[in-house]
Amino acid sequence: MPTYYATLDWTYPEGERTPLGFEVAAYLSSGGSPNVPLALRQKTFNGRVVDVSVSLNNLPQGTYNSVPMSGGYGANCVCSVVVNSSGVITSVTINEGGDLYRVGDELVGSVTVQSVEKQFYLQVTQVGFKVVYTTESSSPIKMAVRTVFSNGKSDWVESSTLTPA
Repeated sequence: MPTYYATLDWTYPEGERTPLGFEVAAYLSSGGSPNVPLALRQKTFNGRVVDVSVSLNNLPQGTYNSVPMSGGYGANCVCSVVVNSSGVITSVTINEGGDLYRVGDELVGSVTVQSVEKQFYLQVTQVGFKVVYTTESSSPIKMAVRTVFSNGKSDWVESSTLTPA
């Protein structure tokens, strides 16, 4: 039998309530519910950086490409920044979002300018998640995401119907 894949990709918006985690369930699109999930194999990619705010900068004017970022709970985030003549970062491009970051993480980037190391700081404002389900059927399914908070509250948020390909 062929193998089919269904992918759900979502972002967690900025906000002060950082979730403890997520649950994802795949279920039949015809009358199913997240409380009756299908037995599918899944792989989850968690916590890539989607958006940041600049918290501290004072770099010489220029474009700094593919700067590895450190700090926070995650790893492997790489950003490029553009700095204006006043030393202010005017744009940040996330080249690689990394994995396992949380909203609120502070990231540090270092660049060397004329043999002097300069640092800038970014704060993670939005993270993204992706889950890939592997199945042997091309029948349409739905996926739902439940965000779990420290106060025990959680809600299922349903995705649209996905057709494995």
